[in-house]
Formats: sequence, structure tokens, C-alpha cells
Amino acid sequence: MLARLIAVLCLLATPACALDGPARVVDGDTIVIARERIRIQNFNAPELHQPGGPEAKARMEALTRGKVVHCDPKARDRYARLVGRCEVNGVDLGKAMR
Repeated sequence: MLARLIAVLCLLATPACALDGPARVVDGDTIVIARERIRIQNFNAPELHQPGGPEAKARMEALTRGKVVHCDPKARDRYARLVGRCEVNGVDLGKAMR
């Protein structure tokens, strides 16, 4: 519990804290770890209502399902999401999605 509190406080102070854990996939380029929305850096997937959107989400789910995702946030975007590089077992998710 204390570790989660420290992680939350760190995220509020700066986007530089790494996040690790299981991910819930929002769409092809956005995931959630520990209640924090994270936009995958250097990759843009179609929105869910666009052609290819549901397929992009399914691909991201396949890459992250049952695995620990590690993200290094670099900034926040205009929607207050963290933006950063995320990986699973050393595989960059942005590159794997291209």
C-alpha cells in the first residue's frame, strides 16, 4: 500500500517515474497501469471507431495480456495522459505495433 502511495505521489510531482504492472488496454496506443493512462510514445493507432481501430486494440491486448508492462513516462499530453516508451520483456510496444 505504501509503495502504491509513493508511486502516485511521484506521478503527481513529475512524469519521470517508471511504472510497472499489468496493463488494461484502452485502444491501440493507450494503456492503463495503476489507474494511470499512458499513451505509447512515437506510435499512433487508429481510434476504435476508425477502420483498423479494433484490430489495433486486439494486437495491443495480445502483446500485453498476462505480462508485466514497463513504462518510462516522459511528459503529459493535452489530455493529461502520460506519454512514454513502454515495453514487455524488453520489446518496445510502439515498435511492435508498427
